[in-house]
Amino acid sequence: MAQADELPGAKQVSGTIVLDSERHIPYFFTYISNKLSYGAGKIYRELFGIGITEWRVMSVLAAQPNVGAHQICALLGIDKAVVSRSLRRLEELKLVKFTHTKPNGKVRPLALSRLGMSRHGKMIEIALEREQLLLSVLTAEEKIALVHMMKKLRTAVDKVNKWQPSR
Repeated sequence: MAQADELPGAKQVSGTIVLDSERHIPYFFTYISNKLSYGAGKIYRELFGIGITEWRVMSVLAAQPNVGAHQICALLGIDKAVVSRSLRRLEELKLVKFTHTKPNGKVRPLALSRLGMSRHGKMIEIALEREQLLLSVLTAEEKIALVHMMKKLRTAVDKVNKWQPSR
C-alpha cells in the first residue's frame, strides 16, 4: 500500500491514509467551484431573477448562438435535464428564443433574444469583476500558468472518469 507522503492529496492520521484537504486537488476544485457558484448565483438571483445554471447557458448562447441543447450540455459538461430546466426558465423570462424548429422536432437551435443579450451584457460585467477579484492574489505570470494548467487538467477529465479501479 502507498504511503501518505507518496500521495499528493493524502496524509496519515493515526496510521490511516486520509484525504488532505490542504493538498487534494479535486477538493480544491470542488470547494472553489461551489463557493463561486453560490456567490454568483446569489447575486444573479437578486439582480436578475436567474441562477448560476441559467447564467452558464446564457454565456454559451452569447458566445455561440444557434446551438442546440445537446451542444450546450457538451460545452458546459452538465446533464440535459438541467439544461432543459434552465432553458424553460430563460424562455419564460423571454431571454432565449428558438431560431427555428426542425421538421423532425429533435434539434431546435437557440439564441439569446434581444432582452437576453442586454441582460447578458450586464451579467458579464459582474462575472468579469468577480474573476478579477479572485485572481487579484496572483501575479500575471501565475495567471498565465494557472490557465495553462487548467487547460491541461481539463483534457484529463474524460480519462479520469473512464478509469475503473481494479477489483
